[in-house]
Amino acid sequence: MTPVVEEIEEIVQREGSAWDNRDIDKLLTVFHDDMVWVWPQTGGSHDPLKWLIEVGGFDRERWRAGWEGIFKGGVTRNVRDIRKVTVSPEGDAAVAIVDVEVEWINEGGEPVSWIGRVSKVYSKMGAEWKMITHNGL
Repeated sequence: MTPVVEEIEEIVQREGSAWDNRDIDKLLTVFHDDMVWVWPQTGGSHDPLKWLIEVGGFDRERWRAGWEGIFKGGVTRNVRDIRKVTVSPEGDAAVAIVDVEVEWINEGGEPVSWIGRVSKVYSKMGAEWKMITHNGL
C-alpha cells in the first residue's frame, strides 16, 4: 500500500468515525473548500439524470446545520468498506470506492438509510487531501 492510499483510507475512516461519534467538527475536516455533493433522490436512484444538488457548494456553517439535524436523532448503523483506492499518475488526485450502510433517526423519529456504493473523489490541497466531490448516496 502506498502512502497516498493510506492517507485516503485515513480520511474515509475519519469520516466514518465522525458519524459514529456525531462529531461535526471532525466531519468538516474532510471537505475541500470547493466541494459539491450531488444526491440521488432515493437510495435506489442510480441514474444521475435524477440526482439533485440539495445543499449547494461547501459552506461550513450551512453544512454543519444539516449534520446537526441528521445527528439529533442518533446514528443507528454506520458501516464503510473501502473497496478500492486509485491515485492519479501525478499523485494529486484520488478516488476511493466505498460500500456504505448508514442509518439514522430523523427529527420525526423515523429511520433514514443510505445504502450503496459511492465514489469519493479527493484533491491534494498543499500537503492535505480533501474530498472535492462524492457520487452516489
